[in-house]
Amino acid sequence: MKRQSFISNGRSVGRLSGASARGGFTLLEVMLVLAIIIVLAGIGVGAMMNAQDNASERQALVKAKGYAEACKMFKIDVGFFPSQLEDLAVRPQGVSERKWRRPYIDPPQVQPDPWNNPYRLESDPQNNRVIVFSAGLDGQIGTADDISSDQ
Repeated sequence: MKRQSFISNGRSVGRLSGASARGGFTLLEVMLVLAIIIVLAGIGVGAMMNAQDNASERQALVKAKGYAEACKMFKIDVGFFPSQLEDLAVRPQGVSERKWRRPYIDPPQVQPDPWNNPYRLESDPQNNRVIVFSAGLDGQIGTADDISSDQ
């Protein structure tokens, strides 16, 4: 550190040169740091929102596959696929207690998807297939964000 001396009115006044001579931060430096913090926070919030969307999609897929498996167990016991998902929770009309042994889902009620839309059921008895799907985030059937048990 270089020390400069000045003589003023007969007295010597010392002053440090360079960065250590300043007492604080300039407005420009404070604004630059704030801008960097805001950009980093924006990146973090965006990543968290993306993670939430991915988690909701995974949850819907797992639930749809679980309902599809329950439909297959229903068919093994009863002899046909359920006509609606609610048949997995409550014995449908015309099915004997001997064939319908239990609720096929736990808890014994059909839960909505993560976006609070109902799951939908499509069965194809000729190909021995059942597909359970969610309309996804937009709630519209037939769009790119639909989630099905056969994915």
